[in-house]
Amino acid sequence: MRVLLGLSIIIFGACAKSAPPASPGSQAAPAGTPTELAPSANPGINDRYATSEGRARSKTVFEGSERAAFQKPEDIAKLLELHAGEVVADVGAGTGYMTGVLSKAVGAGGKVYAEDITPGFLDEVRAKVATEKLTNVEIVLGTATDAKLPDACCDAILVLDAYHHFEWPEPMLASMKKALKPKGRLVIVEFHRKSNPMFEKLKIDYAHHIRLADNEVVTQIESFGWKQLAKAEFPPYQYVAVFTPAK
Repeated sequence: MRVLLGLSIIIFGACAKSAPPASPGSQAAPAGTPTELAPSANPGINDRYATSEGRARSKTVFEGSERAAFQKPEDIAKLLELHAGEVVADVGAGTGYMTGVLSKAVGAGGKVYAEDITPGFLDEVRAKVATEKLTNVEIVLGTATDAKLPDACCDAILVLDAYHHFEWPEPMLASMKKALKPKGRLVIVEFHRKSNPMFEKLKIDYAHHIRLADNEVVTQIESFGWKQLAKAEFPPYQYVAVFTPAK
């Protein structure tokens, strides 16, 4: 089984999701979220994306020089070990930072699902798809509890800089499990729960923004019915963990 190129690759980490989260006082579920769910795991973390101003500020981080200085989409794509003709989903695609390179990695015979829960971000992805003539990309509007991917469609699912933005991780992961083919893999790239120079420069309070340490993320995902295949450091700020649905 392909797992992280032997875990020996040294590449740069990924970018933060902009400014500090809103106050933990807001526990209301977003529109379309079942009201019987438990309270959000990270209340308010996605509130800034509800306005055009908030999305514009976030875009400067998603696609700005801070991210480009240490994160290369091609390096992330290598982690997925994609082959021509395969199908990959980018869950939490944001403004489409990975869309073009994933499209190239799977080729004309493959497919990329660019998923996000924020319509305004998906408008940005649509613009990129049109400009770059990416014929193998399908845009998917998910919800906070469901990625809305077709059943058994994906060889791999990427969650890049986004796990800490899952307010209801258990149902969200269940929807991704349904979307994976047999032996499909879920690749999580996430920040360590500690300070780093980028967080300090962007004035991000890591203790509120990153809700779980890496071992807690692994334990949580495994408790939802997944099996860890591999885990490695992802310098300078992150780690990568690979999972497959447990038998």
